[in-house]
Amino acid sequence: MRKALALGAVVVFALAGCQEMKTTEERRTVDPINIIDEANLNDLMLTVGDPESSVAYFREAMNRDPERVDFKRGFAISLSRAHRYHDAATVFAQLEEASALSNDDRVEYAFTLTKLERWDDANRALSGVDSNYESARLYILKGMFHDQQSDWILADAAYGRALELSAQPAVALNNWGVSQMSRGDLPGAISTFEQVVYLAPSLFDAKNNLVIARGLAGDYRLPPISVSETEKALLLHNLALIALRRGDVDVAKGLLADAVEVHPLYYAQAAEKLRALESAGI
Repeated sequence: MRKALALGAVVVFALAGCQEMKTTEERRTVDPINIIDEANLNDLMLTVGDPESSVAYFREAMNRDPERVDFKRGFAISLSRAHRYHDAATVFAQLEEASALSNDDRVEYAFTLTKLERWDDANRALSGVDSNYESARLYILKGMFHDQQSDWILADAAYGRALELSAQPAVALNNWGVSQMSRGDLPGAISTFEQVVYLAPSLFDAKNNLVIARGLAGDYRLPPISVSETEKALLLHNLALIALRRGDVDVAKGLLADAVEVHPLYYAQAAEKLRALESAGI
């Protein structure tokens, strides 16, 4: 009898052990958020992939656990990356009201506000950053503020510091080139954008900025850079707009015609502008 009881106890213990193991496995499958956190996918979703996918990911995560500040933060940053600045600013404001903004968050919030041309609000958001905090993105933002005030000496100092701190110098340099272009230093801007294109050959913003700076200097040739057919058409179109601004109408018409011809699909914007110029007999 004792042997039977002992055997029964072993069976019950074994079943209890199996049940415990099963429950553990179930917890691993029904709580994907914990698994996601273990794999650091929050950070991954903020740095790679389609911005709208990140927005959807963090929206779903917030629905699962609305109290998680890191999900709300990711949602705000993803919205900003997706160029949904009004929505992003609203979520950042909620985080600020809850005193849940880190230094990095405040910088992102300020960047979002600058996209909405809310410079005073951006400056206020930035005022909450710790005085000993430094990052390349912070100094790029400071450079942009100095650009707004036409304080080129401080702007150069800010962009220079951003370059020192940046793991991606092309980003800091691209912003510095825009600053140089805005103050009329076209040779300096062209040189800076050439560096950016060399460092980041796939960065279309830098290619576009280089073409615009060259166009403003009167050079309507595309520089020797690697571009797709679509990118080339866009650059020719934008160069045509610069030519029009400078009064070089015939050059602009030729560039628009080239843009229409080069584009792999129908380039409506360039074609419509070309037709308008020709219809006006210009």
